[in-house]
Amino acid sequence: MKIYKLTIICFLLASKGYSSVFHDSSFSKPKKRPLFIYTKDIENFRQTANTFDTTLHNFQFINPIRKRNLSFQNLGLPGTPQKNYFIDKLKDPGFDLGFNNMDIWLINCNEENDKIVYSPTPYSSLNYSQGEKDLIFIEASHTQNINSRINAGIDYRRIKTNNYLYFNFDNQEYNRVRIPNIYNLKLYSSYHAKNDKIYIIGNIIFNKSTLRESGGLKYPEMFDTTSGKLRAFENNLRNANNSIKQYATNIKTYYRFGNTKFIINQKNSSLKDTTGLMFIPKSYLFHNIYISHSRYYYTDPNADTPYYSVSYFGKGVSDSIVFKEISNSLGLAFKSKNLILKTNVVLSNYGVYNKFYGQQVFQNIAVKCDLSFAKDNKNLNFYYGINTHYFLNGNNKNDYLIKAFIDISKQRYFGAIAEVFSQQNSPDYVQNLYFSNHAIWNQKLDKTLRNGFNLNIKINKLNTTIDFSVCNFNNYILYYKNTSPSSIDFTYISADIENKLKLKKIKFENRIVFQKTSKTYNVPLLILNGQLFYENFLFKKNMFARIGIDYNWNSKFFADYYIPYLRQYVWQNEIKTGNYPYVGLFFSASVQTVNFFFKFEHINQGIVGSNYYNTYLYPEVPRFFRMGIKWRLFY
Repeated sequence: MKIYKLTIICFLLASKGYSSVFHDSSFSKPKKRPLFIYTKDIENFRQTANTFDTTLHNFQFINPIRKRNLSFQNLGLPGTPQKNYFIDKLKDPGFDLGFNNMDIWLINCNEENDKIVYSPTPYSSLNYSQGEKDLIFIEASHTQNINSRINAGIDYRRIKTNNYLYFNFDNQEYNRVRIPNIYNLKLYSSYHAKNDKIYIIGNIIFNKSTLRESGGLKYPEMFDTTSGKLRAFENNLRNANNSIKQYATNIKTYYRFGNTKFIINQKNSSLKDTTGLMFIPKSYLFHNIYISHSRYYYTDPNADTPYYSVSYFGKGVSDSIVFKEISNSLGLAFKSKNLILKTNVVLSNYGVYNKFYGQQVFQNIAVKCDLSFAKDNKNLNFYYGINTHYFLNGNNKNDYLIKAFIDISKQRYFGAIAEVFSQQNSPDYVQNLYFSNHAIWNQKLDKTLRNGFNLNIKINKLNTTIDFSVCNFNNYILYYKNTSPSSIDFTYISADIENKLKLKKIKFENRIVFQKTSKTYNVPLLILNGQLFYENFLFKKNMFARIGIDYNWNSKFFADYYIPYLRQYVWQNEIKTGNYPYVGLFFSASVQTVNFFFKFEHINQGIVGSNYYNTYLYPEVPRFFRMGIKWRLFY
């Protein structure tokens, strides 16, 4: 679809929403909006209702990490492998295959933030964005109640783009190289019994990702010394592809014990009125089963380029790894006054298949225990506890995670969370064993130890959040370009300050991160990102609009190098990237149930130089126009 056609469609949809404000008689009788409860809240004996996000905040971003005002490294386009510019202090416990750079673009159906949705009115949402460089981003969802106790829904996501830079010449014909092509599908449903004692949540997901691996610029010096919109350069790899196919299902069941409470209104001194019933759980049994099947491919039919330093099995490459998982968890939780105790046992089985070494089978047996206390008084609220996770047997035997925390807050004034943690985790599977046409290793790496603490302070009146962390790593494992992975020891310190200021109709949101390591783990010393915008109601307060700029910058450092056949970012200390600002100009607005935006990405291109990389050999996108619309429908 051409840009001008999409522009017309967006204006028509926005006009429809705008005109309906004045002419739709149903506007005065809005449909019931859907609500949802996070499963983590149910497990913590809270049933806080949430609404789907309808705001304009960071609406102009596609990447979920960028929506949180965080910086990251990728291959210059949405939907490509990603690595955050900060270090994760803790790691998800358990068996990890090790191909995680595409996780942000895949749907995870085994997470704490799963939802139980209540949608009395059928609800649909369409989020569509298109850019000048053939970027297509689609999110579509629908949910509705089958009856008063059963809900069902579907989420769909699609991302694709043609790369703006790389090309192939076949028979003297110019061909763009399509880089990411991603499909995500999630089907979900939830059930709760009439007495509210039983909850069942289930979902099925399908993820498919095809990534045309360019290998980056073959001659980066040409890119650094030329300019102009029609630049095009040869890439290192002509026919290489990385792809992922993943199926998974997850079913959670809760059986709750407790009493029904009468909700009573006092009409006067002598008359009481019962207006409803509410189930108050005191304990619950829960079971969770998770099944997944994932296949990771790397193919290059020719593999005849000097990009590959070595070839073990001939010229053509067809590497694949199949990963299967079945995990069962059974547990009990109870609440007594201000105390909550939750404990469960997890049995997991894994299968890994590679054609070079055949089938391997692993298992894990782990126990988890969380204990927390809450105490409220007139001045301060206290919430503190300890979380533990220990592996009794299997591949991750003796791995553990211990985290103690305390949360102190005073309503409308401040909040402070301090936590101390210690974790021991086994290496990822492919860090110990890897067989492909261009890399082979078989080793036994030591476990990684992580010890540290975090302090998070929120000053409500100043709209400021301060986060400070210190973590010591022993045997932290890094990938390298021409050798097998190996470990290093270092200490990591980070300070993160996020502030939101408002001066009448002008808002300034800024985030600055300082981080430092004691040894060779490369991170930017400073990161700065945020946005400055003006917002106001227009057209007799029937349209809410924003116009402003967003920006992103980090100091120069040795950013990791990406190797397609490893599917990993690897350490390097030869080429520095960074010290380049990315600035975007945007306009976004909301009219009734329609949000839309127009944005010029990278408007400062050519002003501060041409070598704009955040990964060596992979430049960021040049200046281009993008637009999008999000339409919420109630039936």
